[in-house]
Amino acid sequence: MTPSQVFNAFSPELAFVESEFWAGSAILLEDGHLLTNAHVLTPSTAAERVVFPDGQEFFDVPVVAWDWVLDIALLGPVERDGGLLIPAEEQTLEIGTEVFLIGYPGEVDSSPQPSITRGILSRVRESETGGVRYLQTDAAIAGGQSGGLLASELGEVLGLSGFAFTEAGFGMALASDDLRNAIDSMLEPSGDDYRPVVVGQTSKSWTPELEGYFDQKAFALKVPAEGISFVADAYAYSDLVLTLADYFGGFDSADDYIEGGTEQVEIELFGPNYLFLIVEQFDVTTEEIVLETSWPVSLIEENEPDTIQTDGKVARGAFDFVGDYDAYKIDLNEGQSLTAHATSLLADVVLGLWFGTDPDPVGEDDDSGGGIWGTDAKMAVTAPASGTYILTVSDALLGGAKQGTS
Repeated sequence: MTPSQVFNAFSPELAFVESEFWAGSAILLEDGHLLTNAHVLTPSTAAERVVFPDGQEFFDVPVVAWDWVLDIALLGPVERDGGLLIPAEEQTLEIGTEVFLIGYPGEVDSSPQPSITRGILSRVRESETGGVRYLQTDAAIAGGQSGGLLASELGEVLGLSGFAFTEAGFGMALASDDLRNAIDSMLEPSGDDYRPVVVGQTSKSWTPELEGYFDQKAFALKVPAEGISFVADAYAYSDLVLTLADYFGGFDSADDYIEGGTEQVEIELFGPNYLFLIVEQFDVTTEEIVLETSWPVSLIEENEPDTIQTDGKVARGAFDFVGDYDAYKIDLNEGQSLTAHATSLLADVVLGLWFGTDPDPVGEDDDSGGGIWGTDAKMAVTAPASGTYILTVSDALLGGAKQGTS
């Protein structure tokens, strides 16, 4: 097929998706659902607007399922004819095969139209821990292409574009057979509805407890389009750290390094924006905090377990906010060996093992675990004493104000 024929065959099935804070592309499936990347939508629970090349629009299209491990989400369904069948069979392609990316990179028009770029299949990358394949291509990719389609010169659906390595000049697409398996799982009654951000009660006055050094309380701050003057005050008997963070790892922290008293963040904020207010402490005790804010914030409810077993099973979690680290209690006997391996497609994971009040970790690792991007963490340690240890998992790229915890 010529590039024009590939474009004409697939572009009617590609939608432009706008969420409250982001925008991207989406593929219309034959059952009316829309497939896109989860990061195009988070933290929203619906797409504000979905528009196709012929001008047909849908508003407030809900997210019906997430798979944050693979960074995909399903919207809808919408009432529209057509749609693509994502093949379940693995596509066998030679390196150097001509491929095409179709989506909405850099789209700013009110009546968006898809674009097509051409390249070759440069490499197939396999994630052993994720059990999925990614197709690497040098076809030009830019912001807004996330959730777009990778197609072959024969008119085959190859995958969903999602990762761009701009400086290196290539992009990555999740292979179609792995997409099919994930979609089928997500649409089952017990499918994956794991959300990266779960917000609960909203208020301007809070009295949460911090249970030791590794506990965090985080709140979502939704800044309106007109912007706000924001002030947050946190008080406790322990030494607090109060941090305001954005999605890109920008931090405004308050810490006077004095035990007891008030920490304050005061800042002019432009909107619309979605920020995270994070409260932590440099203390091993359980302390009640008094938090007052000038604008309502919503508590982020984390759902990872508090403990983890040494039985070889996989434990799943998520970085629910910028600066988040997950902490798990684990019981070890003196001399017992522990091997931990952490992997993520979207984060540069760091592992740490801590015991008692020692400020230095028993073990720590960043990139020894390999993985599809070379950013997995793998750590092997021997317990120096019997007791309850804390295993932490954090993100080296967006680690937050307390870098000593990772």
